[in-house]
Amino acid sequence: MVTACIGPNNLVDHMKRVHQFQSINSQPTSEQKKAFFGGSGAISKERTTKALVRMIIRDLRPFSVSEAAGFTTFLTDLNLSVEGRTKIATRIEEMFKACRESLRGFLRSFLKDFLFSISVDGWSTSVRKTPMYCMTIHFLTDEFELVCLPLAVQSIDVSKTAEAVKEWIRKVFKTYSLNLERLLCLTSDEASVEECATKLLKCYRVPCAPHRLSNVVKTAFEEVGFSSRSKDEVLPRVPLVQ
Repeated sequence: MVTACIGPNNLVDHMKRVHQFQSINSQPTSEQKKAFFGGSGAISKERTTKALVRMIIRDLRPFSVSEAAGFTTFLTDLNLSVEGRTKIATRIEEMFKACRESLRGFLRSFLKDFLFSISVDGWSTSVRKTPMYCMTIHFLTDEFELVCLPLAVQSIDVSKTAEAVKEWIRKVFKTYSLNLERLLCLTSDEASVEECATKLLKCYRVPCAPHRLSNVVKTAFEEVGFSSRSKDEVLPRVPLVQ
């Protein structure tokens, strides 16, 4: 039962008495400053670099952003500094390896000997036309919780053939110590490369439902002459397709 209303002053009194909290108006201690700023009252180069690395990963920025003229001016104006692109690239590689090891540990703990499925998709980069592939694993834990985790986004370095895709899948499985015999099924679009790779792996393939739906809609639009028109012309007439 609540017997009193806790206002700001009562909360401060409680924090002082129970949690040895100083005062919300008091200056931070030297230890607190060192933990946040790195020791000298200025945000440390290490802290700034870590923040930049997280930004590069999240926003898919090039490593060269750390040396761009506008960005370096921004840092100078705020009296900040970061490491160069080479060290940033090394840091990202180290973070990737650490995350990969964490993921391997997670799979050992929760996947165990259960069956699992994977979904794969391929595309070519817009400029260099490099073949790229991604893989996601799906499985149920012993608590019947669905887990979906990305395992890889990589170039396969060779022409996009069924044999190359099969070997790439095997390589990813080896990286995460996955047993091919526990693979229940593989989901992909209708590309012949993925279909043939599935046959080479001797596993069951489930066609991608959204991709099939997209093809159905595209075919329906083409049959009524909408394929070359803009969406502003098409959308008002969509009921006609039905």
